[in-house]
Amino acid sequence: MNFHNNAHQEIKFSFQLGEQAHHAAKPDVVASLPGIASDLKVPYRWRHISVVSEAKATEDDDPMVFRSEEHNDTLVQLSKSARNILVAQSRLFAFSVGLYGSMARIFRFDHAGVVCSEPFKYAADHGAILQEFLWRLVNPIPAGCDIVGGDPTVGLVTTRKAEHIATSQMRGAGLDLNNERMKACRWITVPGETIQQPAARYLAYELLFINPRLFSRATTVWEALELDADNKPTGKHVIIKDAWREHARAPETHSYEQIYAHL
Repeated sequence: MNFHNNAHQEIKFSFQLGEQAHHAAKPDVVASLPGIASDLKVPYRWRHISVVSEAKATEDDDPMVFRSEEHNDTLVQLSKSARNILVAQSRLFAFSVGLYGSMARIFRFDHAGVVCSEPFKYAADHGAILQEFLWRLVNPIPAGCDIVGGDPTVGLVTTRKAEHIATSQMRGAGLDLNNERMKACRWITVPGETIQQPAARYLAYELLFINPRLFSRATTVWEALELDADNKPTGKHVIIKDAWREHARAPETHSYEQIYAHL
């Protein structure tokens, strides 16, 4: 994990689809994902960022102390960065750190809401709390995740080896390569409906639709290649829809079952 002083440099929205309609962010400090060097020249930077920090001068700048327009803007700063990480990496949740004078708070965002820690002196005991937070962040329990909050069913193309595999799979299916496809591509594993049924594996390569609002269903629609047991394209293209469904609503699979029952 590398840290970089972003110095309020603008980092654009993760995808060209929606770039004009949705906000870029200007975080103060960004940290890269484990094993990935931060590089401002990379065109899809949000997929390489593990956590962001926003620094303010005094403890009175803590947005959780009381409401004000300025404090709301501080929270919006944190929210934009968290949203962009969630979107770029298909994360289940993401963290941001707010630094206010000698105090700090850790914020946890997902598409349902946000919670934050109690304020703490981040320099106390040689920064023990932040050190433990960062260690835990890059040592997740679920296998297949490189960071806490990652989705174990989604594998990002973040290393040269993974990029070589993904580009070979796309070329094998006759697809042209471009920056947007490289930003979009990720492996998605769909578990079988039963233990006996094997999981299906796909390479998403095209973003067709996105609702990037932070607190929402966050619906994302991908075009993807079906892969066989040897991780090679079968030639079949599919549509994959990902969304955060409210528990009050019936699963969409119920609607599809009713449709197919009458065909």
